[in-house]
Amino acid sequence: MLKLLLYRLAYMAITLLLVSIVTFVIIQLPPGDFVDAYISRMSANGSAVSAEEAQSLRKLYGSNVGENALHGSDSPETAKGEIAYFFAGYELSPLG
Repeated sequence: MLKLLLYRLAYMAITLLLVSIVTFVIIQLPPGDFVDAYISRMSANGSAVSAEEAQSLRKLYGSNVGENALHGSDSPETAKGEIAYFFAGYELSPLG
């Protein structure tokens, strides 16, 4: 019984590893990022996109490596509660 359990756990680990590798490769295959694809689509439809607009799109969609996670709360009061919950014990300073 223990041998069967170890056998299945080993195959589960191998399967998980292979699925993770395949998923990673598929995600990394397309060149560029979302903003590049969006700009290409806009250009194909006849809209010219300036460098400033591209930068604002990157800021909007968070495609900067250091700022790649976005979260929005439904109200400032909810945001205060979420910040207090998730960052309890941290000293936070507001961004100006």
